Amino acid sequence: MDDNTDHRNPSTAPTETDESRFEWEPAENPCTAVIEAVTASTTGDSADLPPLYNTVDPDALSAILAERTTGSGSAIRVSFEYAGTDVTIDSHGGIVVRSIETRND
Repeated sequence: MDDNTDHRNPSTAPTETDESRFEWEPAENPCTAVIEAVTASTTGDSADLPPLYNTVDPDALSAILAERTTGSGSAIRVSFEYAGTDVTIDSHGGIVVRSIETRND
């Protein structure tokens, strides 16, 4: 079942203002790809980002996305907030990084 509903509080749900799309290769570690994509979309220096492991378990993310290397099934998408962005990475090689601007309604 694919549930794309945003269950976050509407006052803190992101607005889609800046969106960047990236691709990652099967030989690349998905965690490294996420850090590189967020760096390119935000600070320009990965040293300015918080550790990814504070947000998502790197081993679990790699395991979930490992299906890409086997070539089986439909794409698996994982989304999470990291360093002021919404990140969506999929097992077919796509990464979308959106900046988060909270609404002050």
